[in-house]
Amino acid sequence: MTLRERLVGGGALAAVEIASGSAAVVELAGGMGFDLLVLDARHAAVSPFSGELEDLVRAATAARVPALVRVPEASPGTLNRALNDGASGLIVPAVESAADALAAVHASRYPPAGRRGAAPVVRAARFGLTPWDDYRETVNAENVVLASLESPAGLAAAAEVVAVDGLDGVVLIALDLALATGGSPASPDGIPGAAAAIAAVAAAGKVCAAAVADPAHAAAWRDAGCGLVVLGSDLAACAEAMTAMRSSLEIVPRSRPRAGGAPIDLRAAVDAGDVVLGCFALLVEPVFVEQLGHAGFDYVILDCEESGGDSYGLRLEQLARAADASGLVVTTRPVENTPGAINRSLNAGSRCVFVPHVRNAAEAKAMVDAARYPPLGRRGAAPVVRAARFGMEPWEAYLERTNRENLVIAMIEDVEAVEHIEEIVAVPGLDGILVGTWDLAVELGCADYGPPAPPVMEHVAHVIDVTRRAGLVMSAHCWSADAAVKYVELGCQILIVSLDSTLLLQGLRSLQEDAAALRG
Repeated sequence: MTLRERLVGGGALAAVEIASGSAAVVELAGGMGFDLLVLDARHAAVSPFSGELEDLVRAATAARVPALVRVPEASPGTLNRALNDGASGLIVPAVESAADALAAVHASRYPPAGRRGAAPVVRAARFGLTPWDDYRETVNAENVVLASLESPAGLAAAAEVVAVDGLDGVVLIALDLALATGGSPASPDGIPGAAAAIAAVAAAGKVCAAAVADPAHAAAWRDAGCGLVVLGSDLAACAEAMTAMRSSLEIVPRSRPRAGGAPIDLRAAVDAGDVVLGCFALLVEPVFVEQLGHAGFDYVILDCEESGGDSYGLRLEQLARAADASGLVVTTRPVENTPGAINRSLNAGSRCVFVPHVRNAAEAKAMVDAARYPPLGRRGAAPVVRAARFGMEPWEAYLERTNRENLVIAMIEDVEAVEHIEEIVAVPGLDGILVGTWDLAVELGCADYGPPAPPVMEHVAHVIDVTRRAGLVMSAHCWSADAAVKYVELGCQILIVSLDSTLLLQGLRSLQEDAAALRG
């Protein structure tokens, strides 16, 4: 069944808006049972002209979920490019008249139904593998075009808008309409003209949809006649989960919490015995990194080992810049314990490296050598890097500062490493230890989601004891505020309390529940 057939077939449909611009999030949300996705190219940093939108539509195709694109403007070139990328349809912004709607239809349909420019070698046509006549007929018959009503003028013109041949229906943007009218977005009754517009769409036999900012408002819009409701966005859902997690951590004892938007001094904090709170960034998207900072976390670990992160490329600098912009201390987990990966992580601006799978003293010494400039190590010198403000910081000052301030932490993730922990913590220049409980659990045959099994915690307790007696800082990965408090009692200072991907998933699952309730 095509999306158009589902939209006109009756019954409530629920969608989520992807505002992050992340293809990974599109795949994640696409597999969660939403009826369709709305790819936001209007307010999000997504361009129809750079290949970014095509990547998102491709991810939706991989997840087998239809995707509507909310385009940034109603120009023919913009609409055409979004459809060329393979979108199932369009939400055309700021429609206020029949003329606006007709222009949108003309730009979205091939002749004789419209005036869309012909391009047979595009993604939507399988790059030329679909015969042209078949492709033209299919997209004209199946692509959905919805007019976005966002103003009092748009509401007043609803009847003439939906009378335009080739237009499938309208989307009422509740928040925009409430702002424009001084009403309430909670229901159509709170917005002058909204109920009349919905009635006009129903009388024309066309699709009426609503986009709400608060999922709690969805049922009111559905009951008023909106068969499709966009429940909210991935960013809003993730923000709610991040805020809840950060609030729960207020029970963790700390002497110097982060103040305002200023970043903490990580070295000074741990040297003073304070506790710092951070998250892994596995989504490797700047927008989620910035969200973590705005939520009030102290630091972020940019993951290059288990995620799509890259210890070597420009993306790591972009993520570090996002962390700096929101007051987060930048730390990284390099892809592996090699001089190149560690050096490039530090060049990008990382103030701490969590080096994976350090199994013995020789490997610990190798990571220290890679992370410290001579005479403390053997790190390759590069004065014109981001960490040195691209050469604006004098070399001698940068060398002294980075050797003094940067933290070097070994990840103990193997039974072999636990057996050699006394030798590892004795390596000069090593600052601390982080136990990777999941890898240990896998090796011990007791991996499961939730708190680590007793055999794992026996190893953790031993590592913490040895590390603390050696005078090194201890880091721990804890999945709840209560666990964080217990790790602090054991002497851990650098706490990893969650992952951005975990928090996003929590938010999306909440929207998934809202979607199920909406459908009844």
